[in-house]
Amino acid sequence: MTADEIDETLSAMARAATDLLRECEAAQERMEECDDLSEAEIRDRAGQPGLPYRPECVLLSMRLQLATDSAKKYRDAAREFVSWWTDVAMAAWKSSVLGTPITRARVGGAAPGTLMTKEELALLPAVDERNVSSRS
Repeated sequence: MTADEIDETLSAMARAATDLLRECEAAQERMEECDDLSEAEIRDRAGQPGLPYRPECVLLSMRLQLATDSAKKYRDAAREFVSWWTDVAMAAWKSSVLGTPITRARVGGAAPGTLMTKEELALLPAVDERNVSSRS
């Protein structure tokens, strides 16, 4: 990749990360809103006779669970995406300092959720197995 291509890729990643973080924040806010509604409903029904499992209450609980799951998935996705962006930025810096080329396969290799073909995998740099700690 040329220096301009790397710069454009990093800029595009910054824009995408900004969008994803905005979506992550919205999911977090939705979860907090649902939690507030759920807490208010619990306070309102305290000490009142009647069925505590009204359909509206159950639906509120389900919405809270969905919002919580969504917020967690957005947080995880944002962490993965920003980690990838950081990895590419470090690879670009190393490429610049050492004067070694960076390939599209290297940039895409750590992208979350990316499936690579055998041909693309063959373009990735070899891993030095001596520096990989074994986990037992």
